[in-house]
Amino acid sequence: VRLGLSTKYYWRLQALGNQVPGPYSAIDSFRTRVVPCTTTPTMLYPVHKPLDVANKPILKVSYVSTASTYHFQLDTSNIAMTHLIVNDSTSDFDTTWAVTQSLKPSKTYYWRVRGYNPAGSSGWSQVDSFTVMYLPATPVKVYPTTNQANVPVNPLTLQWRHEAGDSNYIVQLWTYTSGGQVLTVDTTKHDTSWTIASGLNNRFTYYWKVLCYNQGGPSAFSAVDSFTTAIERPVAPVALSPKGTTDPSTSGGWPRRSTFTWKPATNAVWYHLQIASASDFSTASNIVLDTTMIPDTTFMIPDTLDAGTTYFYRLSAINLGGEGVVSGVSTFKTGTGVLGVSESAGVPKQFALYQNYPNPFNPSTTIRYDVARMSYVKVTIYDVLGRVVVNLVDGVQAARTYNVQWSAQRYASGVYFCRIEARPQDGTEMFSSIKKLLLMK
Repeated sequence: VRLGLSTKYYWRLQALGNQVPGPYSAIDSFRTRVVPCTTTPTMLYPVHKPLDVANKPILKVSYVSTASTYHFQLDTSNIAMTHLIVNDSTSDFDTTWAVTQSLKPSKTYYWRVRGYNPAGSSGWSQVDSFTVMYLPATPVKVYPTTNQANVPVNPLTLQWRHEAGDSNYIVQLWTYTSGGQVLTVDTTKHDTSWTIASGLNNRFTYYWKVLCYNQGGPSAFSAVDSFTTAIERPVAPVALSPKGTTDPSTSGGWPRRSTFTWKPATNAVWYHLQIASASDFSTASNIVLDTTMIPDTTFMIPDTLDAGTTYFYRLSAINLGGEGVVSGVSTFKTGTGVLGVSESAGVPKQFALYQNYPNPFNPSTTIRYDVARMSYVKVTIYDVLGRVVVNLVDGVQAARTYNVQWSAQRYASGVYFCRIEARPQDGTEMFSSIKKLLLMK
């Protein structure tokens, strides 16, 4: 057997008689002849003057077969190596040296290494240097602000700002300054926020601070700030009307400018109403109206909906704690506002719009008009601001005299205007006329 040089071995003996083994002898050891260490180790880390070394670095060198230990020197001043802070050797065959004391941020250090065994040492390596990474500045807290009140929670995202390079962060959050449980997170990534999904109390005062750290070490903690969490989020409102296909007051469909009503929700300050043309509220194109910060439990929509159409709506309540859960989806169907359309025999000689009767009226009135030639006809009711209240007629009509009954049961008293537009299909001039209507309740 060819044994290695400068190696310690262990051995023992055992006698065999008539194929029966006897006991082993005591274990002994010996070391083979030592060959002088003449090969200088290669420095592996840190090398080539890096500027971002940790404040407790691990110095690494290459393995040398004839070295039993490695002698490291670390100096604070210059390549003369006259101000050593490390001047020591590793244990058997270990090619690393962990610096145990914290080196100063932004300071340059010098180091070298040589191999060693009992027969002698190799020459020193060339001196190399490294600089410990700068110490990061203290982060600046952004949200919540100092002594901020009514902070919504569950979730709550703490936010801060740091302007000097990549850093990791440690955040501490607790309920009072004198002690108690401290909620601590080490972000372990270059993030400047921490989201606490649940577990925080409403109407409670919390305290927090943050520090950042990098290879150079930790910054100081920011000053302690406090904030007070908001009231519990409100429960979902319960929709009252409109609902279904029939307006109980008219036995017809719901007005195209309906007033929405709902039960008040506990702790609510404002309400959020969404109306959609389909039950899928996640598709933006389905949303017809999205209004928030409604202060009351009634709301008349500002725009008219399409006639004879099914709509879907849902509600949520809002307070300083945030927006509560969304209610279930309710449905309703709009009417046309037209109680009936009748036509008379005979062909009028010219187009005309007559004064409605009765006028003033409450709640319904009849609007009469003549169509002299087959035309595309629109009969529309407007309010005094020029907004469309309802389209009574919208389509092609033959030459006749027509009577349209309009119910204004759910509209406010006041002045309205009826306008007719008739576009003859033979291409002759369009007819248009307006009459004033007075609803008195």
